Amino acid sequence: MDLCERCQRIDLHSLPPALDTTGDGYPLATLSQIVQGAASACSFCRIVTSCLYNYAQHAEYLTETGPVAAHADTVLRLRQGVPDRGDGGKLGGVQLLGPGSLKTNIPLYAKKESPAWLDGDILGSNLCMPLDPHGLKPSQFVKKRMDICMSQHEQCRVSFSGRDAERQPSVPPGRLLSVIPSKQEDSPPDIRLLEIAKDSGLAVQYAALSHCWGPPEKRPPCTLRGNLAEHKEGIPWATLSQTFRDACGLCADLGIGYLWIDSLCIIQDDAADWETEASVMGLTYEQASLVIAASAAADSSQGLFGVRRRNEFAQLRYRGRRDSGVYAYQSRSPKYHVDNGPLNARAWVLQEYILARRAAHFTRWGVVWTCCRDPAVAVDEYDGGSGGGRSSVHQIPHTWENVVRDYSRRGLTYKSDKLVAIQGLAAAWGERQGKTPFCGLVLEDMPLGLAWFWSGHGKEKLVRDVGGVPSWSWASVTGRVDFLMRENEEAAPGMAVVSGRIGLADQVSCPGGLVFDGSLVKEVDARIGPFDCLPSYIEDLRATDPASEALRHLVPGSTTWCWHTNHDEQFYMLVDRQRGNIGWCAFDEKAEATGPISCLPLFKESVRPWYMPPVDTAEPFYMWCLVVRRAEKGDGIQRVGWGRILDPSWIEGEQRQEVLLI
Repeated sequence: MDLCERCQRIDLHSLPPALDTTGDGYPLATLSQIVQGAASACSFCRIVTSCLYNYAQHAEYLTETGPVAAHADTVLRLRQGVPDRGDGGKLGGVQLLGPGSLKTNIPLYAKKESPAWLDGDILGSNLCMPLDPHGLKPSQFVKKRMDICMSQHEQCRVSFSGRDAERQPSVPPGRLLSVIPSKQEDSPPDIRLLEIAKDSGLAVQYAALSHCWGPPEKRPPCTLRGNLAEHKEGIPWATLSQTFRDACGLCADLGIGYLWIDSLCIIQDDAADWETEASVMGLTYEQASLVIAASAAADSSQGLFGVRRRNEFAQLRYRGRRDSGVYAYQSRSPKYHVDNGPLNARAWVLQEYILARRAAHFTRWGVVWTCCRDPAVAVDEYDGGSGGGRSSVHQIPHTWENVVRDYSRRGLTYKSDKLVAIQGLAAAWGERQGKTPFCGLVLEDMPLGLAWFWSGHGKEKLVRDVGGVPSWSWASVTGRVDFLMRENEEAAPGMAVVSGRIGLADQVSCPGGLVFDGSLVKEVDARIGPFDCLPSYIEDLRATDPASEALRHLVPGSTTWCWHTNHDEQFYMLVDRQRGNIGWCAFDEKAEATGPISCLPLFKESVRPWYMPPVDTAEPFYMWCLVVRRAEKGDGIQRVGWGRILDPSWIEGEQRQEVLLI
């Protein structure tokens, strides 16, 4: 925590007030001097440099090689930060003023019992700080929060799907680990596997662990058919991984007698057992009294507490005292800590996070507590109770499509788990909303739910490599997807369905099939492409010469020419022999689909820009469609892409028919 001479002279109490506009602030140093100070291990210069790099426009004045020449001699200045929540007279941090429009806040923390803490001059600390040897132990913090939640938070008793999990508890999984604290001090608890009959009616408080398995060489301890009997007799402490030991120890400290861990509570080499337990995994996390999330650990050997990254912090002078107990520090929100840990990259974890009624997230910076009522409370030892600056760690998505957006960016070890890893959440979502989940989508959201497309970048593209899933479902492909449906709306104003009624086909003869009753479908005569971008209006499309070399190199971001913002996409012009250019499409996979293709319109939407008022005359509109082709077997059709029909009259006169989409 060494400071350079310039930073040693800073006195927080003497800095100009945040709202003082009569001066430019306290001159700290030039940008070059700050960078040099950071290189010389001045802790406050390092914090300032980190703040500069985190600023969105930092490249204008600071690069990886050092300050931009034009700003090297620019003086950075300090003011007192704006007090939080309107508490006038208190110091809300240090405001850093820099080149251009740079204005950012460096948070402060006052050590307990320090003068600034006793006087209330420094507000309660930021809610996410590194572990403090003078603060609560993680188990003490979690117990404190859990006791408050269980006694005071009525809404946290109710599961995501609406069950009263506290008054009518049940144990969905077929096995739990029994955690019996040792009677000898400093001895580990006794652990054994308990099998639960489905009709036992057992109702106990249990915790569930959310963790990364890691690569094959770091595979966690597992229950197999060969060691099932041994595990029921007792699991030796020495055979448990560090994460499992930490979770068991935490349960013992909290007085929770049972723990669910997937690798130990499911027989890993028994396909039937895995299928049975996977089907209730969502309920397992819903009903758990606590979910323990090893957010920072990439595998089970790293433990709950073993992966730590201490924040940069610097003790600054306050009211003339060098040993003030007041620290400036670099920190991020609880949401950042949870979202950017290795655990949150896993697809399985999304349903675990959303369904958990209470969770303790063990991150690289400390413990983050979340529950249904309080979505972001952290951190154990520095929890001053102020609650200032909380941000929701995991908000409940507004729509199922938002769930899929998040889910599709996450990783899966086995592609066959694509729907299994989210089926618990899908079932709970359906129960909560009174809707019907089916093959990764919601029947009541169709046809809007069918309007998905690739949202990746660069050379990556969707790959249709997930077997047993119908082509119309996003779950049939690997890669990031987005939806035309707005994130906070069920449908855009002026949008009208044209697909006809959509229902389920006979699921015995045609599993996963959808029947479109009274739908339009028409084969395209030809397609030309690919192009980087194509026009959004039929007049522009008709005036476009497909042979023009300029068309292949349109400037990304042109709102007149291109509707789609993903300019890594490749588009194809749809051509009719009689009418000419009638629309455009994009294929789901990188390779162009072979053979004839047809358009299956889902809905139509006005092409009037959002900023223009309605007019009395009929407005032009386009049709959003699936691009389909005949299935290799049977009478059905399969999705191969999506597109826009910019000349709806091309298809509106066609006879409606029953269509089977598989």
